Amino acid sequence: MATTDVALRKAALLRNRPTRTGKVGTIGRPLDIYTNNFEILNFPEGVWYHYADISAPSDSASPQFRRDERNQRVIQHLKLNDIRFGEGVYDGKAIYFSRSELGAVLEIPNVFNSQRPINVTFTKIQVVDFSILQKFASGQSQVAVNMLNILLRETPSQRQGTDQSIVVKRRAIYSTANLRNIRGGLQVADGFIQSVRPGSPRMVVNVNYTNGVTWQPGHLFDLLKEILRMRNWNFPRMLEADTIRGDNIREINKLIKGIKVMAPHLEGRSGKRRRPLVISGLHSKSAQTYRFDCNFGHVSVAEYFQMQYNRTLHHPTLCLISIRSNDEILFPIETLMVLPGQLVSKSVKLLPSQVAEVQRVAQDMKPSPRLKSITDSLRSNQVLAYENAPVLVSSNFRINLRPMISKARLLPPPDVLYRGNARPTIAKGAWNMMRLKVWQSPQPVEKWAICVISPRCDRSTAGNFGRTLVGICAEMGIPLNPNFQVFEGQHPMDTLAHCAPANFVLCILNGQETSHKEAIKKWGDIEHGIPTQVILWDKISERNGGLSRRLDQYCRNLALKINAKLGGINCIPPSMPGLVLNQTIIM
Repeated sequence: MATTDVALRKAALLRNRPTRTGKVGTIGRPLDIYTNNFEILNFPEGVWYHYADISAPSDSASPQFRRDERNQRVIQHLKLNDIRFGEGVYDGKAIYFSRSELGAVLEIPNVFNSQRPINVTFTKIQVVDFSILQKFASGQSQVAVNMLNILLRETPSQRQGTDQSIVVKRRAIYSTANLRNIRGGLQVADGFIQSVRPGSPRMVVNVNYTNGVTWQPGHLFDLLKEILRMRNWNFPRMLEADTIRGDNIREINKLIKGIKVMAPHLEGRSGKRRRPLVISGLHSKSAQTYRFDCNFGHVSVAEYFQMQYNRTLHHPTLCLISIRSNDEILFPIETLMVLPGQLVSKSVKLLPSQVAEVQRVAQDMKPSPRLKSITDSLRSNQVLAYENAPVLVSSNFRINLRPMISKARLLPPPDVLYRGNARPTIAKGAWNMMRLKVWQSPQPVEKWAICVISPRCDRSTAGNFGRTLVGICAEMGIPLNPNFQVFEGQHPMDTLAHCAPANFVLCILNGQETSHKEAIKKWGDIEHGIPTQVILWDKISERNGGLSRRLDQYCRNLALKINAKLGGINCIPPSMPGLVLNQTIIM
């Protein structure tokens, strides 16, 4: 019976849903919008063969090679030495699309510095025919779309090995040609994420602008100084082997593990460039205390550098750096250089101030220069290089390099009513709220408090802001008691403990401390049922300290948020019946 009721309700919804008439709207002003979509003019020709589970035997390679690294070496060798692989594309892990049908097992010379040849297996999945993309609903079409995405990434992936300005990470492709330094030894790089999508009337390539965070190249000693000082850790004292604690080593290892470095004193000695060294973490001993046997006898690391390289270490008491390997390989911090173009891994949690800096860099890129950056990246010899990428040209996969234009209409702003049927003045997207009162006020707020969790805001300044807010709320018809309390503290929980019971709590934070905001919302919404509002000190202050002279508009916007949280109604549509207001959520 219940199933029948559900089916009937679904049928009623389908009957009553609005249908497209095919007519173009007439409200507002027509305009053309440039999009970040690029029309696909021609799909790759012929059929392609989809292979998965590429595998080279693990015992043929040194254990320092991960599976994807082994496969990359194998594919690189085959592309150079087997004509069948010249026009194929590889996803970087275990999927390969070939223009020719391959055998299940291929024997190739060992590419891992061993004499014995190795067998590489390829598991054939299916044949991909791009004519099916004309019928996008077919079950096999998604495989073809995945292959097109891999095809687009192929040229940047191949160039990554020879061009240090290109970094490929999964679906994102970054350029290190225009890096912006931020605090803590980091840099912000421009990047692009591309994907093939269905469009009208043709399929399109959507290219989005993004940002990546990389480590600043140079001396590892300087990078560690930036990292530790950003976290208010004593440098270099914190890295002294005789005083560092185990928990400090673990914290620092979370930050530096996986960074690729080179040792300049070893380069060129064998006539060829060495593989990058990958940091495993800090070692508990220093160059002064760690001793080993060599051709000079039983010596310390500091003594070895003096005798072997005629080099006196400036910081022999700092912890050594351990390199990822089966054997114990250690280097003094001051002897290593950080390689360029290394993205910060997800395991490294950026500080709130660093996140804010990255966001500011992204916000500084306005829509027009952002679209220009995308279109420039498609040109010859640029990051994405759709114009002359060999794999796109050879397969006749052609993409229009001009961004698509969509027809749109600029709609007039919504007509809403405030108290007394007053309407706001709206010009160029700015709403003038002067002399407007909210449609419905909440119950009078008799007891409320300001919670200051910012060392830059003192009790007196917070009190002045509170009185300004109370005055503007009164003008807008929101009854806040002018007699409020101000509490100061370093930690949200300790400071909020003084506020309960209260009808409302306003919290002033120093910056984008996500953990602080989450703790405040949990305290108010879940534990005590008290409405809270979080604001940032930077939003209400001048650069040289003190309250901003442009507080009026900010406080009016803030008052609208407070009114809604306290149960009031800010505004209503002109045709909204009173009954609906009590039974409907407007989103």
